[in-house]
Amino acid sequence: PILLCGALVLFLLFSKLKIQSRTINYVASSCFAIYLFHENQWTHHFFYGIVGKIIENYSGVSQILVVILFAAVLSMLVVVVDKLIREPLSKQIDRIIK
Repeated sequence: PILLCGALVLFLLFSKLKIQSRTINYVASSCFAIYLFHENQWTHHFFYGIVGKIIENYSGVSQILVVILFAAVLSMLVVVVDKLIREPLSKQIDRIIK
């Protein structure tokens, strides 16, 4: 119940925000692709294995920073791949539909 209430509060808080940043909106449009990539059955174990190795080899603040850096770089790569695939594909689908 506490997790559900917390999620609801965060949802309501962010639903009232009007974000006008092109960069945030550009990255946000690829959030689902980032989620699918991270939780894919083939990539999930591979990347969590890398995080495990980071945890083994680093400690303290450097451990946290390296994990955050790894996640950020991986997410940005997924955004780039998503944009390279989705935008041309969307144009072709639009052309077929019309």
